[in-house]
Amino acid sequence: MRVAAKDANIGHEGSKKAVATEGFILLAAAGCPTRRVLVASAGSASTLFERYRDHFGIGASDMTENCGNIYANDGTLVARVSYNGRVWSPKGELLQESEHNDSTPQFAVVTTTGGGV
Repeated sequence: MRVAAKDANIGHEGSKKAVATEGFILLAAAGCPTRRVLVASAGSASTLFERYRDHFGIGASDMTENCGNIYANDGTLVARVSYNGRVWSPKGELLQESEHNDSTPQFAVVTTTGGGV
């Protein structure tokens, strides 16, 4: 997986949209299962990270040191997803904004009243 500024193209609103081929993201937080998940793009890594974060209700302080790191198949660090879903180069350059924003609902809330499901 190659995720670098030189491999990026310009996405909406002028952000750099990271292009990737193959690799994996590490997901790990205190009290949560550790996952190493194959990803094909920085966008998919960001989405997986946000799902993991939201599913387990973790805060930034719960994340292990390498949580959100995106690695090439050979183990080379190529990018990192921060707590807010943004993707950064190993040098700290913003590669891609989160594909979700606060106005986009991620989950539906269903309220039931009375007798059962």
